[in-house]
Amino acid sequence: MKLGLVRMSGEKVVGVQYFESKFNRELGETLRINGVEWIVGVIAEDRNSIIKVLNEIVRVQNSIVRKKQRELDRKINHQINQMFLDAYQSVINK
Repeated sequence: MKLGLVRMSGEKVVGVQYFESKFNRELGETLRINGVEWIVGVIAEDRNSIIKVLNEIVRVQNSIVRKKQRELDRKINHQINQMFLDAYQSVINK
């Protein structure tokens, strides 16, 4: 049975892995490989299908992380710009 395993940390995807199992597995089942806990996220007939789905999972996760980072960067940049503006105005008004 060909599986796509997903390693999670909270709500974030930490890793993905292709795995061939000797036993039948179900979606959401937990496996422990070398002391690391993995969740069965994909079951398919061929390796390429699994890899495509795993790549899509990673792509979506990276998109979410980048979006959150952009929002944080915007807030920080706004605060820094506001500090410079306040400093500039205080120098000009003296």
